[in-house]
Amino acid sequence: MRYAALLILFLTSCAGSVIRRQYTGTPNDFDFRHPGCTASTPQSDFTVRYLGSGGVYINWKNDGLLIGPYFSHAGGVLAAQFGHVHFDDERIASGMKDVKNVRAILFGHSHFDHLGDLPRVAKLVSGVIYTNDSGVNLLGNYPDVQTRAISVEGKTSMDVPGAAIRITPVKWDHAPQLCRLHHWPCTYAMGAADPQTRPWETLHLRELRSGQTYAYVIELLDGDRVAHRIYYNDAAAAERPVPEGSYDLAIICMASYDFVRGYPEWLLARLKPHHVLISHYEDFFVKQKTSSWSFAPLLTNAKANRFIERMKDAVRDPRPPVNDVCGVKTDRWSMPVPGETLVFQ
Repeated sequence: MRYAALLILFLTSCAGSVIRRQYTGTPNDFDFRHPGCTASTPQSDFTVRYLGSGGVYINWKNDGLLIGPYFSHAGGVLAAQFGHVHFDDERIASGMKDVKNVRAILFGHSHFDHLGDLPRVAKLVSGVIYTNDSGVNLLGNYPDVQTRAISVEGKTSMDVPGAAIRITPVKWDHAPQLCRLHHWPCTYAMGAADPQTRPWETLHLRELRSGQTYAYVIELLDGDRVAHRIYYNDAAAAERPVPEGSYDLAIICMASYDFVRGYPEWLLARLKPHHVLISHYEDFFVKQKTSSWSFAPLLTNAKANRFIERMKDAVRDPRPPVNDVCGVKTDRWSMPVPGETLVFQ
């Protein structure tokens, strides 16, 4: 009974291939099968690559900020529940191709579909690691990585060393996954209170516990001036305080949006973004083909359309990427294929 309940947790966590298609408001917009798509990536000081499963790579003036890189995939819902952490080095290497000059790696919470590849990714790039208390404790068996990790809990604005980038953690929430209890059967929502001394390959995926969830305000600086302002979250959440203002880009999680009331419209009304990147929509359990992407469990074409309907009036002054991007999109929002880069001026 216990495992059946936990299986439901993962099924309700977050939710088929994407082509270069303008959104028309019909369910077929999200039938993503396509033999291929080629998009352009002109040179710019400001680019954002969607890595999949909530992960993004922001490049600002040749300095990189890597957020939530996860490529290995769990191998199905049952494997995710009953199996152990594993690292798919081939997929990690492919996903990290051309990811350069990383000054920092950033995490919103410590579930496996965000933090799960960190011990391997940290070997490929340098830079400080920003995570929560749970994330720092989970790295106890990886001292070389843990010494680079800083908990954002209780912190305010922080300048990324070696880059003209400033991050501000925003205390956030995570959409329910069966329940909101922070004890069994919802241990996935707890934090790792003590340093974890075992290799992650010996841990069940559910043992990568989320801890406190954070969203982030990311400011790209040009001297003393804020050149671009970005909002990022990796979990849907009910209404709570968030720094208001005009954002060049809002990167928001679609998965489990229907488990919280009023999301994303309450958030976008406060952010007033010029463009929205919809993330964490594809199935992070299975290894997807590059020509055919499927939604995460419980996320469907109809639910994706309802999400779009909720945010349709949120962007009143659109400033879309200047390049063509493989994905479903309008000038107000993009739902890019993992691996696609959005170029902004």
